[in-house]
Amino acid sequence: GGGGGGGDGTGIIMLNADIALVRDFTDDFNEVTGEVDCSFQFDNNNACPFAQMTFQFMAEFRLNNAVWVQAFRDVLTKMLEFGYSTAGGCDAASAPCILAPTGM
Repeated sequence: GGGGGGGDGTGIIMLNADIALVRDFTDDFNEVTGEVDCSFQFDNNNACPFAQMTFQFMAEFRLNNAVWVQAFRDVLTKMLEFGYSTAGGCDAASAPCILAPTGM
């Protein structure tokens, strides 16, 4: 499998949740074991496809940490000030789940 775990000897550990911001596991995720059957790296024939909804943001954040820090601060501040709601029907079948701010 290609899911996180750092088993490649690089010392880098990434969770499936981290990698899923860049790669799409839709067709390669084993719900029983939690393993992913595609690879993060594009150096083989079994690479996971890009995550269309989030890849552009992740590329920008990777190249500019200040942009990530500002976006994280803004979202965390909104969540702490206004709260959030999952009333929009967020459940395991509706991934990705989009949380809606409340009280704004």
